[in-house]
Amino acid sequence: MGYNGEKSNPLGADNFLQLFNQSDTKETCDIINDICNNLAKELDKNSIKRFTKYNGSNNKLITVSVDGGNQEIFRNFKEISSSIIIVNSKSDDLKETLEPFRLALQYKNFFPKLYSFLNKNNQDKELQQTNAEKYKNVFQNDYIKVFMEKTNITLDDIGTACFFNLQTFTNTIRDIIEWAYIVQLVDKFRDIKAVIVKDGRLAQSGVETTFIDKLKAYFNKYNAYIIGLLKKNAVFDDGLASVIILSWIEAIEESFYFKVPSGVMDYVYSNKRQWDYSVDNSKVFGIRYFGRLYGKCFQPFQSMIALDIPYYLENKEKEIHEIIGTIFSHKSVLYNGSISVISESHIKSSIAYSVVKQIENELLNKIDSKAIKNVIKYIK
Repeated sequence: MGYNGEKSNPLGADNFLQLFNQSDTKETCDIINDICNNLAKELDKNSIKRFTKYNGSNNKLITVSVDGGNQEIFRNFKEISSSIIIVNSKSDDLKETLEPFRLALQYKNFFPKLYSFLNKNNQDKELQQTNAEKYKNVFQNDYIKVFMEKTNITLDDIGTACFFNLQTFTNTIRDIIEWAYIVQLVDKFRDIKAVIVKDGRLAQSGVETTFIDKLKAYFNKYNAYIIGLLKKNAVFDDGLASVIILSWIEAIEESFYFKVPSGVMDYVYSNKRQWDYSVDNSKVFGIRYFGRLYGKCFQPFQSMIALDIPYYLENKEKEIHEIIGTIFSHKSVLYNGSISVISESHIKSSIAYSVVKQIENELLNKIDSKAIKNVIKYIK
């Protein structure tokens, strides 16, 4: 990154070209050709399931969305900074799902180090708090208590990695709250086998492996239809992998879906723990599928979606077909070929920057402390 006002040197390409020679380029091209051939062998074209006509199923679709963490109140003043988190659900198939859940994280309650330097005598005592003391302001909430009771997840399963910094802490707590919300949805609608779609992978970082093990065990117990829908994924972003996939699907006229071959996943990801649920210490429990909501489109990957299907549904082809069919039946051209109810759910749970600024201004107006008033001019 350059300094302010700095411009790049527009000359000198010849000097850089001298660093490359023709034999190196040819060798690289040969390697790429071999990789392409190997990747092309990975797909069994019979595994591509077409939707010529789908009459739907009795499964109801519920989408879950969460926002917050990035929209911090008083972002630059960690001493008084807070984060707003909201998780919500939406369904066109049910009259009601669950009420939205909202939470405000005040960082001073979780990071005593922010204040410990003011009293050196109490500094060690402050910093040696147990997990329970650190988390008490979040996990005393009845909503979270129910989640921990149903899954047998404890504070030790969550661990302390999230205390690395404020952003890591917020992201981890936000994810845990989303899982708590999903567990309540599973518990409420398990008799009707609702398809519950969450935003993002079926995975969780920033916690102990035992957290994932217990979460997996709960969903597996009820054979829950928890689906991860990815807005972005590494396979589509990889040049060679995306070219190979395109060569598989370009002649298909109908909507379709298929399981992404393990060889392709292994090539794209640097570590098996990032995608393979069966590897020790893996924190994922989904199997990657790709699908195209519409027939042939103008752009190669238009209306393509990436899905994580839970590992315990592997080889249950009929159930997978019904689940993906349920998702496909909610597609909408109004959202660029995406799932309409998912986009609508995101709208309901989004936290606008203007709302954050309004909250900041309202809080400042209520503050009557000289110390705070002295820094208001810097905040505004």
